[in-house]
Amino acid sequence: MTGMTGNGPSGGPDLREVADLIAHITEDVQALESALRSVAQTNPASAFSEAGRLIDTLGKALETAGALRAHAAKCIHQTEALSLAGLAKRIGVSKARADQLVNPRPKPPKRKADQP
Repeated sequence: MTGMTGNGPSGGPDLREVADLIAHITEDVQALESALRSVAQTNPASAFSEAGRLIDTLGKALETAGALRAHAAKCIHQTEALSLAGLAKRIGVSKARADQLVNPRPKPPKRKADQP
């Protein structure tokens, strides 16, 4: 990752740097939207293909973000020795959602119809 100073804990990025990286993602997605709309005017097949790649990339990013969020919830739960109800209140979710974050269930295997 470029532009990180390593001022955070353990020499990693600090919270401001993380916020900046998220802001860059938002700007990049907006630029991609504009670019794909423009390409679609003259080459809709290519725009369709590239939009599919964008969906795949963002889908993977969403999975990663969800896993990071669950990990952070689990860390809060453990380090602050909270009950599930306490964790839910602390992070602003329902008790059932807090349980899902702290005790993830394995994903069922994909059905053949769901696979590309």
